[in-house]
Amino acid sequence: MGIIRRTWRGELGLYKTFWLGWVLPSVILSWVMSTNYFRSIIVKSIRISVPLNLLLTFGPPAVFFVYQIFMVISTWRSANQYTGKKIWSMAAKGIAAVYILALLSVVGFSLFMWSKLDIYDSGKNSANIVQFLKEDPAYPLIGFWKNQCSENFGLSINKVVDGLYSVSFCGPGGCFKPGTYRPNTKLIGDPAYKIIDNDTIQVKGSDGFVTYKRCKQKP
Repeated sequence: MGIIRRTWRGELGLYKTFWLGWVLPSVILSWVMSTNYFRSIIVKSIRISVPLNLLLTFGPPAVFFVYQIFMVISTWRSANQYTGKKIWSMAAKGIAAVYILALLSVVGFSLFMWSKLDIYDSGKNSANIVQFLKEDPAYPLIGFWKNQCSENFGLSINKVVDGLYSVSFCGPGGCFKPGTYRPNTKLIGDPAYKIIDNDTIQVKGSDGFVTYKRCKQKP
């Protein structure tokens, strides 16, 4: 905790605070959050829980934001205590000021978009979703579809309006609202789907087409 306290007070020196405390860790963290491996973890987490998926999607950026605020303030304080050439102190403060304005703009926009986000279908999950899927002759593909019927997650396909289906992911932790996981579609004729037979479809994802079976029994 001592080094954190000293960093916060600007006592580590401008060079160490700016380059080793702020720039280098920021580059590494940005790279980690942009890797395919990290994105695959987020994608796979949806099979466990929708809330967990949201946490992994928005949690790391939130932590990254807090870290950036901490280091910007620490850098500013360190620049105030810097005894070398004044140009380096002014440069560090200038970069910190520009960065914080840009960061706040991004966060403000993100919070605005988050306020518009409404994707969690309260009360529904993979254990009870079949109760909400009513058969309709006009919509023969209604059902709960899975890679394997023994799994406790899959795709809920239900009717919406004007001959369209909703395709929503459902797991133990909840389901997406219709139209938020994948766009509503007619399925038949949609290049993102292949209807193999009445109980087998293929859905196009980032890794190509994945086969799903209609599971008529309750999960």
